[in-house]
Amino acid sequence: MPRINPEYRRDAKKKIIDAAIEAASEKGVTAVTLEDIAQRVGVTKGALYAYFESREVLFREMTLEVFTRIRSEIEKAFCELGEGPETFSRIADLLFGDLKSYTNIVVQISLITPQDPELQKVVITIQDRIIAFIGDKISRMQKEGIVPPGVPPEELAQAILALGIGLRITELHLKKDPGRLKQVWLDSVFRLLSLKAGTV
Repeated sequence: MPRINPEYRRDAKKKIIDAAIEAASEKGVTAVTLEDIAQRVGVTKGALYAYFESREVLFREMTLEVFTRIRSEIEKAFCELGEGPETFSRIADLLFGDLKSYTNIVVQISLITPQDPELQKVVITIQDRIIAFIGDKISRMQKEGIVPPGVPPEELAQAILALGIGLRITELHLKKDPGRLKQVWLDSVFRLLSLKAGTV
């Protein structure tokens, strides 16, 4: 079998992962088949196996990419707005609006991880990285006097992330008003961090 050029292989894998994300956003994670993904890429189902040995492996890489994109946008929010209430308002817009297609996937993946221990490891690893990043920002906010000291920053970050996932589950599966849930998340975060709107 001829070897595939490394650059071509990277590009092909990216196209497949992008197609998987698109399909999962439209149909739901559990409903997506390899045939769906292959059709979007314009190849046969068998061709996918040249890049991913199974559907499970492809979905692990898709999950990693989705979390990476979410984390990138969260980091961008802190970079552009600094460490304060405005940043969390922007994150609320991301979780319940701009990145909804990604957070929908995260919610669905979170509910099926017990069925795939390897996928569960991916989810735990990425969530831990996001928690560590937000925890570091909260720690800086504590040092600057924006957030009161006392509660460990990573515990606050974990609570903030868990609340976001929980409310997105409520929206996705119980069809609750996303605008109201977004405000609940933001109000809860402000209370957890003892922030006030307009705090500098």
